[in-house]
Amino acid sequence: MTDGRAKARLQVLALLVVLMFSALTVRLWYLQVLATDEFKAEAEGNYVRLVETPTIRGQIFTADGQPIVENRPSLEIRVQRDRLGDDAEAVTSRLTKLLGLPPATIRKAMNDVRYYDYQPVPVAIDVPKRAVAYIGEHRRLFPGVTWEDVAVRKYPLGELAAHVLGWTSPVFAEDLERLRGKGYDPNDVIGRGGLEQQYERWLRGQEGFVKYEVNAAGEQMGVLGEKQPVPGDDLVISIDSELQAAAEESLDLGMEEARNVVDENGRYLRADAGAVVVMNPETGAIEATVSRPSFDPDEFVGGIDQERFDRLVDEDRGAPLFNRVTQGQYAPGSTFKPFIALSALRNGVASTGQYYPCPASYRVPEDTSGTVFHNWSSVTQGPYDIAGSLAQSCDTIYYDWGYKFYQRYYPTKDAKDPSEPLQRDLRQFGFERSTGVDLPTESVGNIPDDAWVQDLFDAREAFSDFMIPGEFIQMSIGQGGVLATPLQTATAYSMIANGGKCVVPHLGLEVRDQSTQAGKVVKPINPKCSRDLPYSHSELEYVKQGLVDVIRSGTAAQTFAGFGGSIAGKTGTSQKEKEQDFSWFAAMTPVADPQHVIVAVVEHGGHGSETAAPIVRRVVEHIDGVDASDIVIGSATD
Repeated sequence: MTDGRAKARLQVLALLVVLMFSALTVRLWYLQVLATDEFKAEAEGNYVRLVETPTIRGQIFTADGQPIVENRPSLEIRVQRDRLGDDAEAVTSRLTKLLGLPPATIRKAMNDVRYYDYQPVPVAIDVPKRAVAYIGEHRRLFPGVTWEDVAVRKYPLGELAAHVLGWTSPVFAEDLERLRGKGYDPNDVIGRGGLEQQYERWLRGQEGFVKYEVNAAGEQMGVLGEKQPVPGDDLVISIDSELQAAAEESLDLGMEEARNVVDENGRYLRADAGAVVVMNPETGAIEATVSRPSFDPDEFVGGIDQERFDRLVDEDRGAPLFNRVTQGQYAPGSTFKPFIALSALRNGVASTGQYYPCPASYRVPEDTSGTVFHNWSSVTQGPYDIAGSLAQSCDTIYYDWGYKFYQRYYPTKDAKDPSEPLQRDLRQFGFERSTGVDLPTESVGNIPDDAWVQDLFDAREAFSDFMIPGEFIQMSIGQGGVLATPLQTATAYSMIANGGKCVVPHLGLEVRDQSTQAGKVVKPINPKCSRDLPYSHSELEYVKQGLVDVIRSGTAAQTFAGFGGSIAGKTGTSQKEKEQDFSWFAAMTPVADPQHVIVAVVEHGGHGSETAAPIVRRVVEHIDGVDASDIVIGSATD
């Protein structure tokens, strides 16, 4: 019995030994065969270090070859907060003395919540080499402080076209999750806003690296290999630098002159904000774009703190960062009338062979509310045909057409035409839809319809839950709920100018490879639009002739007195409750074959002929090569 138990125990022990040796054998086989590559990589990681080589971001050039965004070298100081420990205050004090910066500036940068603690936070740029040398010689006094040779943006044309350029900044903590898998790390920069953001993919470039061999002490033993950085591609944009400068000067001068004009209430016009856009109606290329107030893009170089950024978007300060060309939503006033006239022609509400009375006021037939809609002039005029109604900007003619649209298509809520013909026609011109411009942010405006009224009704801001006559009447003169951006308006006028073809406004012309001497074109930019207007050539030419008469004998005749060029245009005065009028003017030149469409708007700028029309005239004079210094403010008409 004892021998049997001993034998069994020996057998169990032998089995355990066999199992242990089997496990060891399998483990050795795994380590020597299956895991060879993994451990080889780990071993290499113990003696290999990768050091990134920064790339150079692509530059931006105007259509006439002027560099508008370049790069320049800069020494940047960075602080990695998780390495400061208890020395944060002492390091801050030493940096402020060394760099000659206020302590609050350094603290604000170091406490920026947009960075992770392990991210090196930039605290100063353009640091003198002697300061960097001092930090290098006294590393124990500056734990967590590093420096980098970086390329930062440079703006050789100053504030020119600032609103479309955008800016760059370091990648923030909030960006890293969104950019996961796209090759960004905490030390990279990224384009924000404008063209910098829109064309980030091409402008960015690719970083390189150097692979160093190091010993156990971390000392470099040699170079094992390297990958050269790939510079970003250059972007050529459609802005003409001279035309852009002329448009900016024209807007600034026009706003300054307007502040010397007194409105009907005896107050000087504020004329505190405005916009100008010039575009090619055949291609959609934007040749100039101005928004006021403006800002200096150099403010963003090296990073901008939240307080300074908030000032740039503060509405009480005029929101300098706000691009009024693409984001400003305004009632377009009488610049809207050509599109109402064309829709009236298409739908049989009006005809070219008929004349219409132009009384000083208008009342809706059978309306018992006593509501009166006034013309801009207190004198009865006319009668006018459609072209004459545009030239003299007769509101009351358009009021009647607006009411006729209501009668025909909105007799009752249940009987209304579901296609909403007037709204449909206006949207075909691009209103209440994105223009497709190559910028990251754009407003779409509004065309009043039943859905819009229903939203107002639900918010208790409307009397009815569907369109009523007054809304059509106000819409007919570009008021009421109508909202449009200057760029939308320019795009719509381009369709009249080019014979009814849809165009996509754009700033980019082409992307070029800056690493090749010839600057090989990587990407041509020529967006197309397949939508054409349902109007005949004769209808568009007839309306264009009415716009010519605006200049010759209509509401802008005084402003363009003595003008020797060929231009068609339309004044506009839009009203906003409890505010001074907004001044509009839209134009195309030359009339026979329009190459430029120009739209100007000035907030609190008075009548269209007072402020906006002289601004546009100066731009056209520049295009024609004429000295425009003696232009005077026009008469106080629509």
